[in-house]
Parts: sequence; structure tokens; C-alpha cells
Amino acid sequence: MQNILVVDDEAIQRRVLAKMIREARPNCHVLEAKNGQDALEVIRTKPIDIVFTDIKMPVLDGLEMIERMNASAHPVKVIILSGYRYFEYAQKAIQLGAFDYLVKPIKEESISDILDKAEGSITREKTNQLEQEQMKQQLDQTLSVYWDQLLNDWVTAGVPEAKGAEIRRHFSLEAQGLVAAAKIEGDGIPAASWESESCMKSALLDRMETAAASMGSSVSFSPERIRGCCLPS
Repeated sequence: MQNILVVDDEAIQRRVLAKMIREARPNCHVLEAKNGQDALEVIRTKPIDIVFTDIKMPVLDGLEMIERMNASAHPVKVIILSGYRYFEYAQKAIQLGAFDYLVKPIKEESISDILDKAEGSITREKTNQLEQEQMKQQLDQTLSVYWDQLLNDWVTAGVPEAKGAEIRRHFSLEAQGLVAAAKIEGDGIPAASWESESCMKSALLDRMETAAASMGSSVSFSPERIRGCCLPS
């Protein structure tokens, strides 16, 4: 359910617009504020999705309210309510990042149309954000597999100088340094204990990283081809 905020110092106009929005979107939660300052207080305490705001208001007008909202981490679609004589203010509001504007007097069909437009934009942005997060996770996983494989090759079979230089650049390692190895003793670890073995490896790596921290940059990993061995360098 979306939260919609109506901001106007004229109580009658504010209540009429809020009523029109409630009729157009019965499932939305519609709140009201009498000026920009009150609106900012509401936005600080509630996750507002869409704001309908007048421009000329006492205490804090619509333009300054938008400027302050731009610093908020939560994105809000701002729709400016403008009379013809204040149309240049509506243009300024668009430059500041307002989503769109409506010219007074407001018609019911205009409310429905602009809500459709704003909601469509919100949905697209959320979809794009989700896709970007998924792509980042996939990239992180791919890079993790790449570096694990490269480090494994480095300690088990050696790598060409170019790959060695790549490792040193990525992990900020010196050309020469110390290699330390630790082995978890115990043969024939049953499958049921693999999770416990993984925890032991993680704990061992953490302790070795802590010990190596005072000596400079380090990288810790558990080579897949040397079972039970944890190797930081």
C-alpha cells in the first residue's frame, strides 16, 4: 500500500484533493500537511511514496521543500500543484527534481492519470534496482569464484607472472612476502561433519588474518585441491 501526502496551506483545497485521491486510490493511505515544514516532518516519520504539493505556502514553500527532500535517502515522487500565474515556479520545481505538475483547478481524471504515471515510474525504478542488485550479486559471485580458482592455481601449480602480478595488484601484496600454512588434522571426516569442518576453517582463517594484519596486506583462503589446508599469504 502506497503512502500519499497532500501539502497545501488552504485547508479546503487540501481536503478536497485528499478526498479525490482517496476515491481514485481506495487502497492508498493519504495524509495531509499544511506547509512544507509539516510535510518534511511527516516524511521523516513515514515512508511517503508520492507528494502532491502547492508551491506558495507560508513557513516553507514547495520549492524549498523539494530542495530539502533531495537530501533524503528515500525517493519520493513530487507532483506540483500550480496556478497559471505561478507556472514558472512549476518549471523551477521540475528542474529541482519534481516528477510532474498539475495546473489548478484539479480535475478528477487528471488525478487518476498522474497517479498511474507516478506509480508506473515507481514500479520501473524498483524493478531496475532489483535487477541491478541481482547483477551485482552475480558479478560478486563470479569474481569470488575467479579469485578462488586463481589463488588455488597459485599455490598448487603456480601461475604465469602476469597472473601473479594480477593477484598482487588485486590484494595489494608485495612482490615478496611470507607464506604460512595450517592443516586441520583428522582423516576420513564424515559428510555430516563437513559443516563443522567449514566452521573450523573459517575460524582458523580469521585467526591467521588477525596475526598477519600487523605485518601488512594479506590474503587468506582454503585451497580446494589440498583438503584440510588453509593458506594465507
